[in-house]
Amino acid sequence: MFNPSHDDLVNLLLAEEQGLFDGSDGWQIFTIEMPDEPDNAIVLREYGGLEDERVQNGNWPPIQQPTVQCLVRGTDYTEAYKRIQMVIDCLDDHDEFDSSVFGCNSDPMRYIKIEKLGNVIPIVQDDRNRYRLSVDFQIMRQSRITRKNKK
Repeated sequence: MFNPSHDDLVNLLLAEEQGLFDGSDGWQIFTIEMPDEPDNAIVLREYGGLEDERVQNGNWPPIQQPTVQCLVRGTDYTEAYKRIQMVIDCLDDHDEFDSSVFGCNSDPMRYIKIEKLGNVIPIVQDDRNRYRLSVDFQIMRQSRITRKNKK
């Protein structure tokens, strides 16, 4: 069983940008759903993506190509924009890495490529006048577990 890519990317952000995403400065990071609180929050969620790429006629695990959305919400537009830019700076064109470095409980994944898709998109303020910004990333990843020979 594999972790969703948003879980691995949150672990990467927490590992590389120590203190910027752990809640110590009033910003917290979540996966899948944006909770009502805190006001300053980041959520990563995997959705859709491109079809898996077959490798070596299916003898090797396919290259998965999910898309991950980063949604940032904040009470101050400038601070929210700075925070989404921090996410972009950390993830966009990141060097290849292996999810096993985070001690994950699932099958390790080799992250081949993370690429920002387009520009930051401002979204209408929510019902509490908090600013929301979004950006998407295309992921290329492959299981480190090799397939057994087909019979």
